[in-house]
Amino acid sequence: MLRVEGYDVIDLASGFDLLQALQTSMEEQSAKVDLVICDAHLSGKTGLNVFSMLGNATGVPPVVFTTSGSDMTVFDEAHRLGAVAVLEKPVDIDELLGTVHRVVFDQEA
Repeated sequence: MLRVEGYDVIDLASGFDLLQALQTSMEEQSAKVDLVICDAHLSGKTGLNVFSMLGNATGVPPVVFTTSGSDMTVFDEAHRLGAVAVLEKPVDIDELLGTVHRVVFDQEA
């Protein structure tokens, strides 16, 4: 769906893959990641763990977390880590597209 809207998308299988991709992106400006959309509960390392490990490092992209429940602990932790949004699954497509558009175009301004 994001590809159909014209966005470049990289699919990753685990929190370890996400951490590696983000570290590479942060080191190489040519591989810039504009936005990360990830589940709060990835396999290996959770999305929350990955962003907690990155902390306030320079170049950490904005993140939108998805979660399958309304656990306020996840929402609170995600916002503490600087998430631009936390979307509950099943994710509303219009809400996701609006969030992606807002974040990506706000960065370009």
